[in-house]
Amino acid sequence: MMQSARHLPVQYEAVIDYQAQDSVGAIMRERASCTFNSLTGSDAPTRTFWVKIDGERNLEWAARQPNAATLHRRLVKNL
Repeated sequence: MMQSARHLPVQYEAVIDYQAQDSVGAIMRERASCTFNSLTGSDAPTRTFWVKIDGERNLEWAARQPNAATLHRRLVKNL
């Protein structure tokens, strides 16, 4: 990654607190962290492959989700 960078790479981490309702109506409060590297210094990833969610690459994370097929198609489209 360093060899293809025009600027010094920057690593960003976003911590997201969210609240959702499960299938029986119980409120769940969770926290997720999203980490990505930027070769341009911008705060948006240029490739989704470099994004990690809770320490996992996004394709690994997506494979464990209930709507895995839909998520996988969207992620592969943006590679």
